[in-house]
Amino acid sequence: MRRSFYEKLIIFVFIVLFNAFIIDEVKALEPKLTRCTMSDEYKAWLELSDEEKEEYIRPAYCDSNVDKTNITVSSVTSKIDTIFSNQVGSTLPSKYDLRETDYVPVLKNQGSTGGCWAFSTTTVLETIVKIKYKENYVFSTRHIEYALTRGFNNNQINEYGFNRAPGTGGDYHMAASYLVNGLGPVLEEDMPFEDNEDVIDISEIDKEAVFDVNDVVLKTGNIGTPCTSSQISEIKEYVYQNGAVAASIYMLLSDNYYNSTTGAYYYNGSKSTNHAITIIGWDDNYSKNNFSSKNRPSSNGAWIVQNSYGTNYSLNGYNYISYEDVHTCDQIMSVVDLDKDIDDNSYILDKLGYNQYFGYIYGDKGSTEAYAMNIFTKEKGKREVLKEITMGSSGTGSYTIYYMEGKANNRKTSEMLLLGSGKLEHSGYVTHKLDNPKILDDDVTDYSIVVYYKMDSSTMPIPVSGRDSNRYSPVSVASGVTFASPDGINWSDLSNFNGTLLIASIKAFTDDVDYSIDFGKPVVTVNQNYYEVNIEYTSYKVDINNISLVLTGSDGFVYTPKYSEINDNSIILKIDKSYSGERILNIKYGDDSVGKVRFYLNTPLTSDKYTIDEDKGYIYVPVKTSKSTFLSNVKTILEPNLINVTDYMYTGLVVENYIIIVKGDVNGDGVITPLDYVKIKNHIMGTDTITKEYLYLAADYNDDSIISPLDYVKVKNYIMNGE
Repeated sequence: MRRSFYEKLIIFVFIVLFNAFIIDEVKALEPKLTRCTMSDEYKAWLELSDEEKEEYIRPAYCDSNVDKTNITVSSVTSKIDTIFSNQVGSTLPSKYDLRETDYVPVLKNQGSTGGCWAFSTTTVLETIVKIKYKENYVFSTRHIEYALTRGFNNNQINEYGFNRAPGTGGDYHMAASYLVNGLGPVLEEDMPFEDNEDVIDISEIDKEAVFDVNDVVLKTGNIGTPCTSSQISEIKEYVYQNGAVAASIYMLLSDNYYNSTTGAYYYNGSKSTNHAITIIGWDDNYSKNNFSSKNRPSSNGAWIVQNSYGTNYSLNGYNYISYEDVHTCDQIMSVVDLDKDIDDNSYILDKLGYNQYFGYIYGDKGSTEAYAMNIFTKEKGKREVLKEITMGSSGTGSYTIYYMEGKANNRKTSEMLLLGSGKLEHSGYVTHKLDNPKILDDDVTDYSIVVYYKMDSSTMPIPVSGRDSNRYSPVSVASGVTFASPDGINWSDLSNFNGTLLIASIKAFTDDVDYSIDFGKPVVTVNQNYYEVNIEYTSYKVDINNISLVLTGSDGFVYTPKYSEINDNSIILKIDKSYSGERILNIKYGDDSVGKVRFYLNTPLTSDKYTIDEDKGYIYVPVKTSKSTFLSNVKTILEPNLINVTDYMYTGLVVENYIIIVKGDVNGDGVITPLDYVKIKNHIMGTDTITKEYLYLAADYNDDSIISPLDYVKVKNYIMNGE
């Protein structure tokens, strides 16, 4: 049937409209990188004057709804030993007070400074160190203040500093950046507290961090509202597991809010937070009647709080804050994991830490998945080992980390090396330590690290650093080094996202490669057809997958072991018995030798006449033992090399892998003379101590494990009487 012109026209118009509809639908579903919603509290804070901003702790940029993954008590896990390991997973007690344990931190006084946030940060750190290491540390609050300050004397600039002056307040996002960037903590004695906020020289903040802080919890609640029951449980769990939680309140010591007799404080007004405190416990049954009669909460329950006003404040420096206080859950911080393994090198683009979240939207639906990439530049000609990656986290979920040499912004993650994966258990910062550290060879300059985020519910998976206020105005980065992707294939440069500069919060940490390996004493055992040599060594910095072994000998012997097992701390060789003799194992990484170890492949020495200490490698022989006599009384498949023996066997002589000891022969000439008892006398008098073990054993003539006057007398009698 032939169609009329009008029928064809209608069909054509339908096809055009249908295709246009499909195209619009496809475009609507294209991923768009989108910033989180600015919180109302942050908008209000921006309206404050610079002077007013200094009086209040900066609220979070993002609306708290970006993190919809408040952790339930059952899902919170600690990476350190718990305070009471037998109670992990049990119902938390109705009352807990860190002061009743061995882990209560040092009480401090901030004086007239505005560094309360730095004091609560150090208190949290000191507590977790006490729990994990059972050691007492006091960390410098002054260093935190100045290490996060931008300008110093003579217009010196601190690249890790915010646009702020000392004493102008801070927040826990700033404190967390200080910790995970490896700037601190620093010992109090290295930069002691001073009750002033003078401008100083930048060299004064050049201090050595004593701990590597790995995981930090950063959470914001619905600002200006009391904690929910789940948030209360969450804070309790962090306190119980990690020792303390840093929080913030609005502090006004008025009898409207504060009962000076009981030390109970409760604020339910409209002012923003202006003070940082440290939660060290709780009491569910703390009576509401303990609070001011002018303003009481509706129910019992309070946090036990350590403040930074010294012992003269409230209850010897401590007080109680109602669960219903409207600011306690505005911002909290807790340190979940740290260690003493300080990194040699850090690669950090987001030098002020993250302060916003970004994610992808498909139409009007947000995605819980996204990829972020940072490209770092290493010094050419230097070999390093990549050991850990620290990433920002917007909530709970999981992550996968990829690596590629060079700039990978035009590559797919399917082409990259998988470094590892893990769970995100909180918002803040999470560190992934590589099970198999990655060697960055000396010819590597640029290398790329990609993190794939798969969140449980947050539709803003990518934590980023951006210029969201004057304090973050120093945020800067070159183009072509920080990217985001919805699929791990197509990458967008974050350094100029719709005219906005952003930096993905991914940091890399490396150690310099140490080519040397420290060996323990090789253990040689003899089986029916082969020698088995076990060589322990210390060095994880050499990639064991890329080393080669070569066995050599002074007789020109060269052999590549065919049967060997190389582990993280030991090498096991199986060598045919026909290859006996003195051998040297040369361990090579590429063309470079990274270590050598010498050993003997011989049937163990045996003797019916001499005592042989196999464990320590000693052979005890009588005085005036000739070489021929020695050889006739020792059985071995290889005649020992005694070329240096002209008269008698002597103390200190090395025979294969054994050391000869002749009782009474302390000076090592094979006979007993006045020189020997003089050495014994000098040791007893303390004028010339004998330190080498084999000489000590030779001087211990009567074999009672000490060098005493009795040994001196017996050696002297031997010389005088021949006995």
